[in-house]
Amino acid sequence: MEISDQNLSEPLLTEEPEKPRSRIGHASFLNKLTFSWVNPLLQLGYSKVLALEDIPSWVLEDESVLAHENFTHAWGSIQRDKSSNKMGHFVFWALFKVHMKEMVFAGICAFLRMLSVVVAPLLLYAFVNYSDQDTESAAQGLFLVGCLIVVKVVGSLSQRHFFFTTRRAGMRMRLALMVAVYQKQLNLSSLGRRRHSTGEVVNYIAVDSYRMGEFPMWFHLGWTFSLQLVLAIIVLFGIVGVGALPGLVPFLICGLLNVPFA
Repeated sequence: MEISDQNLSEPLLTEEPEKPRSRIGHASFLNKLTFSWVNPLLQLGYSKVLALEDIPSWVLEDESVLAHENFTHAWGSIQRDKSSNKMGHFVFWALFKVHMKEMVFAGICAFLRMLSVVVAPLLLYAFVNYSDQDTESAAQGLFLVGCLIVVKVVGSLSQRHFFFTTRRAGMRMRLALMVAVYQKQLNLSSLGRRRHSTGEVVNYIAVDSYRMGEFPMWFHLGWTFSLQLVLAIIVLFGIVGVGALPGLVPFLICGLLNVPFA
């Protein structure tokens, strides 16, 4: 029986075929706007059960190496800036510097989504007034229908791009922090290892970095929901008038009672 000269302690390396990249990396503006770049994967999933090799790999800008490099570069530039050394919270400002454009774009999408939700009841009120008119105008009816179509399209696209952008930015934040904490743990001194146990480091990677990854979505949802509530009350007063007060009083009481539990 022949035995090869290969060392048995060495792992057997097998070359895996390189998976294709996601189509979002070279998709056109229209494909990105309508999410058409994901259609081939959906068609494949409709024809068969998707396996792991059917899922395309990430684009380069979504990989952890690039996310960590951008975070490290931003961290170093903030530390070198004398005016920002007094601010503290280097992690927050480094993440904000790297993902500022994504956060602004997500904020615009969240604002458009909020406006579409607020405008929809006004259009419904306009349709009711139009149906109650004695003389119907075709131009006015077509204008209302066109406004309804535009509002629904803008609301649908803005909502989907909002969730996609915030989830993608949160994933990049999470990857950058996980790599940074892991590399920091490898370089800890003996005193640092006594201060931060292995369980704490695992919590930093698994729990805290995950919470930071959820920050973009919940941050925009927080201010948009508050603004949406204010605009909804204004619209309610504009349509109903003072009669909206009896309905707002129980709403405010229930909201204040829920604050301790929330």
